[in-house]
Amino acid sequence: MGTDAFVLAGFLPDLAAELDVSTATAGTAVTAFAAAYALGSPLLATATARVARRALLVTALIVLGVANLASAVAATFWLLLATRILPAVGAAALTPNAGAVASAMVRPEARARALAVVVGGLTIATALGVPLSDVLGQWLGWRSALAAVAALRLLAAAGVAAWVPFVPAGPRIPLATRLSVLRNRTVAATLPLTVLGMGAAHVVYAYAVPAFEALGVGASSTAWVLALYGVGAVGAACRPDTSPTGGERPAC
Repeated sequence: MGTDAFVLAGFLPDLAAELDVSTATAGTAVTAFAAAYALGSPLLATATARVARRALLVTALIVLGVANLASAVAATFWLLLATRILPAVGAAALTPNAGAVASAMVRPEARARALAVVVGGLTIATALGVPLSDVLGQWLGWRSALAAVAALRLLAAAGVAAWVPFVPAGPRIPLATRLSVLRNRTVAATLPLTVLGMGAAHVVYAYAVPAFEALGVGASSTAWVLALYGVGAVGAACRPDTSPTGGERPAC
């Protein structure tokens, strides 16, 4: 999911040129994914609460794979835009449940570490997704890059089906109950800062390739600059953190 959110950013100018739209317009495909993901997460969590977790993860990954294949063959920008909403639906079902399944697979005292592994993977995928898609776009073209992403999704689905143990469905929690956390003062104070921080980072990241090109950074160097950004992002998100007992634990 971390790669899927920004995969288009790696070859945004090429995509815009082939589909005959401006780079700014092409960027709305990234926005459509993000909006569908944000709005779909609480709705899908409520609707799929009684579905066994492994089956839900496999289904979500298959949806992501098929949707990326549809994006790869989209003949017009508007078809591409529609196909970017579908993988967001799969991602909205995937990410929260990946954390829940990881937590259910380990002892209670290891749940925080298991969740950190999932979040760390998401961070790494987000940070490295754009430079990898940039390289694939240069070598194979943006359609082939999307097809490669689709293949990885389907491979991941097979891996989850083969190796993740059965995890039963959780309790049904109404949507109103899920959203009631917004009345918590701590959440209400933290959420706007989170939105502003993520928006500041991700808006720039989505348009990084055309911005670098405007600054004169050559196509062959763009992926390296983006990779350095990714390494910095991972280093900032996953760093040693001192625990109250004096030891160190990985924090993401």
